[in-house]
Amino acid sequence: LIFVFNFIPNIGSLVATALPAALALVQFESFRPFVIVVTGITAIQIVIGNFLEPRLMGRTLNMSPLAVVLSLVFWGMLWGMAGMFLSVPVTAVMAIVFSHFEMTRWIAILMSRAGELPGRAEEPSTAEDNS
Repeated sequence: LIFVFNFIPNIGSLVATALPAALALVQFESFRPFVIVVTGITAIQIVIGNFLEPRLMGRTLNMSPLAVVLSLVFWGMLWGMAGMFLSVPVTAVMAIVFSHFEMTRWIAILMSRAGELPGRAEEPSTAEDNS
């Protein structure tokens, strides 16, 4: 159920945390299991949402995790919730476009995960072989 709720940005994580916490509050007589459940689920949500997901998206799209997070913030501020959904695809398209032009290639390299662009062959050298 938590997995399904995580597809809803912001509110889904809150609901996914609140349901098990409410169950722990009703099920146990003491307050301690409630605190443990809330702390544990919140910590897991923070680690997955802020570290793991941006890293996995960055690896598959050759985008640095910082670029993924910054794009989420930028497009979220610009277009709201729709911008958050579209932030990574729009930024990935921008990186592809930037990589095809000499003037903006440095931006694509900064956005890439390893500092290199995949599929780019090096320029052939002008020096002739000394065979």
